[in-house]
Amino acid sequence: MVEHSLEGNAKLLAISDRNIFKALFAYRLREGKTSKENYLTSWFVYVLRHNVDAAIAIAARFLGTPIEELRGVAEVETQSPFRTEVPNQATVYPDITIRGQYRTGERFLIIVENKWDSNANTGQLKTYRQLEQGSRLVFISPSAAQNALALPCCDSVFRWDQVFAVLTPFGDADQNVGSFLEFLNEQGLWSPRTSFTGSDCGVRACRTCSPVLLRPCRPSDLRAVALGLSARWFGCS
Repeated sequence: MVEHSLEGNAKLLAISDRNIFKALFAYRLREGKTSKENYLTSWFVYVLRHNVDAAIAIAARFLGTPIEELRGVAEVETQSPFRTEVPNQATVYPDITIRGQYRTGERFLIIVENKWDSNANTGQLKTYRQLEQGSRLVFISPSAAQNALALPCCDSVFRWDQVFAVLTPFGDADQNVGSFLEFLNEQGLWSPRTSFTGSDCGVRACRTCSPVLLRPCRPSDLRAVALGLSARWFGCS
C-alpha cells in the first residue's frame, strides 16, 4: 500500500487540473516538419481506447448506423500495417483502424485517414479503399473543400467539428474526453470553417441533416452548439 503526503497529493492534484493534450502539444516531435496530424491522431485514439461508449458512438457515426445496432468496439489502433499489391507491393499504415461487431455477429473494420493542415491524397485513399474487403474508409479534415475532394475515394467524410459533436456528450463525465474537446476548441477544430448543407454531413444521400449551421458568437455558446450538432448528426443514415 502506497501512502502519499498531503504535499504530494497537492502536487498530483495540480498536475491533474492541467489539460494534458495542450501541455504535451508543445513537446510534439517535429521530424523536419510539424507533426500536428500525428499528435492529433494519437490522442484521438487514446480517448477512444479509454472510453468504450465514446468509441461505439464514433464507430456508429462513421458507419452511418444507429448505436443500438452495434455490439461493441474491440480494437482502436493507430498505424496498423497492411500489405497491398495495388498499385505496387508495399506495406501501408493507415492513421486509425477501428474493429468491432454488429449485434448480428457481423464484424466491421473502419479505416480512418485524417488531416489537419495538409491536403487529401487521393492516390493514398484509393489504395486504402482496397486494403480489406468489406472495410469502410473514412476521411476526416477541418475543410469542406478537402472533404469534397476526398469523398469520391472514400465511403464517408467528416470534419473535425463533427467528431467534436459526437464526443461532446461524454466530455463532462470523462476528463480525457473533456480535455480533448478543449484542445480541439483551442486549435479551432471544433467549429466548421465554412457553412454547409445536409450533403456535408459525411454520409452520402443523407436525408435527415439540418441544412445550415451558424458559428456561435461567443466561446460560451460552444457546448450548446455542439450538443445541437450531435443531435442532428446522429440521425444521419
